[in-house]
Amino acid sequence: MKLSEILGILKLDSKLEHDYEVENLTTLDKAGPKDISFVMQEEYLKDLASTKAGAVFLEQSMLEHAPKGLQTIVIEDMHFNLARLSAFFEVREFSKPSFKLLDSKSFERVDIHQNVLAGKNLVVKEGTTIMPNVTIGDDVYIGANVTIMPNVVLCDGVVIGDNTFLYPNVTIYHKSLIGKNVRLHAGVVIGSDGFGFGTSKKTGLNKKIFHNGIAIIEDDVEIGPNTVISRAVFDKTIIGENSKLGELIAVSHNCILGKSNLLVSQVGLAGSTTTGRNVVFGGQAGVGGHVHIADFVQIGAQAGVTKSLLQPGTKWSGMPILPLKDFLRFHAMTKTMLLRSHDKK
Repeated sequence: MKLSEILGILKLDSKLEHDYEVENLTTLDKAGPKDISFVMQEEYLKDLASTKAGAVFLEQSMLEHAPKGLQTIVIEDMHFNLARLSAFFEVREFSKPSFKLLDSKSFERVDIHQNVLAGKNLVVKEGTTIMPNVTIGDDVYIGANVTIMPNVVLCDGVVIGDNTFLYPNVTIYHKSLIGKNVRLHAGVVIGSDGFGFGTSKKTGLNKKIFHNGIAIIEDDVEIGPNTVISRAVFDKTIIGENSKLGELIAVSHNCILGKSNLLVSQVGLAGSTTTGRNVVFGGQAGVGGHVHIADFVQIGAQAGVTKSLLQPGTKWSGMPILPLKDFLRFHAMTKTMLLRSHDKK
């Protein structure tokens, strides 16, 4: 779709310096000459000067920061209109469903049940077992010695690495990449849309932001039952190599977890959280998003992370988050004050 056509649908009157066929909507640092991009928060203005985007949408208040020669389109209510823009680039889980019962004779040295539905261009390597009622989209690659248990769904373009084990009812959305030696327990969802909506300042209407990035699970990762890893709005959500996640965890869009992280049950990471290596999250810990957590940091159970934790190897707890020693000292003081107050009565 041409840029002029997008502006017409959005009912924008901006005069274009040059029109072109738009390939993608993405962030300033990733955009190329055939893409469009946007500025929504001041923290991203640093990328505006160097972006290679063919055109950038922004609000009037940020126009003065745009470098000369960059094609800009002024738009009101950027967050809401980002949702409208994202709809032009929606990618479907199954592009053109054409499922057929899979003929296991088409593959060498595999064990595939007769009740498996699959689309086009499926690759299955030797030693793999696929159990009943599995559904597989187009252009899926399944490595060697993979086990796929009943009722698993693999959408278009999914890649499964060697020696990976998918338990019943796992769902892996389109273009998600799963590494080698991965274990996804029952009910895990990889690559679903994150919680992303633009709310109109005028009407209060909530509009869906389509998530057109992907999710990547690196090698040797294990994820517990009913945990959800959301795909990125743009670019990638990544679970780093050798990380271990418990059950009922939510990892939101654009999070990037480093190597060998440990997440205990019911942890929640809001969007664009990034971590270093060997970070530990206690049960029910929550992160507010758009923060970075340094290597070897430990976060206590039910803690609320509201800021970046940049000093490696530190321990934290409480809500709002405090260094562990301060947290323990605070509670000791509070307990002492309560006891003294009780004694006076």
